[in-house]
Amino acid sequence: MLFAPAVKLDKFAKYLQTHSPDLIIFDLEDSVKKSHKSAARETLARYTIEEGFNYPFVVRINEVTSDDFGPDIQSYKRIAEVNSNAKGILIPKVNSPAQLKMFREACHDLSIKETSLSLICVLVETLSGYRSLEDILKEKEHFSFIGIGYEDLSAEMLLDRPALYSPSPLNTIIQNIIITCKIHSIPVIDTVCRKFKTEDLQEFKRELEYGKSIGFFGKMAIHPNQVPLINSTYDINHTIKENLKLKKDFEDLTDGSFVIVDSNGEMQDTPSYKKANKLLDAIKVA
Repeated sequence: MLFAPAVKLDKFAKYLQTHSPDLIIFDLEDSVKKSHKSAARETLARYTIEEGFNYPFVVRINEVTSDDFGPDIQSYKRIAEVNSNAKGILIPKVNSPAQLKMFREACHDLSIKETSLSLICVLVETLSGYRSLEDILKEKEHFSFIGIGYEDLSAEMLLDRPALYSPSPLNTIIQNIIITCKIHSIPVIDTVCRKFKTEDLQEFKRELEYGKSIGFFGKMAIHPNQVPLINSTYDINHTIKENLKLKKDFEDLTDGSFVIVDSNGEMQDTPSYKKANKLLDAIKVA
């Protein structure tokens, strides 16, 4: 998923000629100055309606309690009524279930069609959101996945973004969010990384591999250079194929045992079968 500031889209289409993110995130929030929010909405509407942007996309709106929330939702409705590539919304800085209710009520009042709300991401970016996560997850039938906002959490905690594997409180929060979401069978998407220059991509790759190893389901990008590495690390088609084969190998057993040798030559039994099923279910949800 590749971010694009909605206020600056004039050169964006060329990136899609050489890179293929799963989804575009048009951003009306943090990458746009307060004074330019209205201009960003108009730019996005022109780009997606008049110029007929033809690629799946979602929109990160401003937080539900902000003055820009209403205009953002109205703008999204206008876009979604014309462009079927509009797939959903990222809701930033969610601190409570009440904010999700406000979002749902706004969508209902505007009669936004369900097909354009098939992907809803709740962004946990504050300590209040972290503390309310269990309550937020009780509303999981109303959203698709959770995203984590490192930068906002870092700023709130007056911490630098931690290095991989460091014993930082922020890393503890991230791991706790992943564990809590796993309990509720909700996928968690890793946030963006600032490193995108060619000389930094090996470090970016290490961050990707670490994120996948601790349970992230995917990653957001801020630059096209990051997209190929994200796609190769989080190869959903490979994951589906691998786990479908594992599942079939278990289900084809006829001798009463429930142990197989996988494609890597490793022994697998019941927990591996359960994991394969949960992964496949998570992919369906996402």
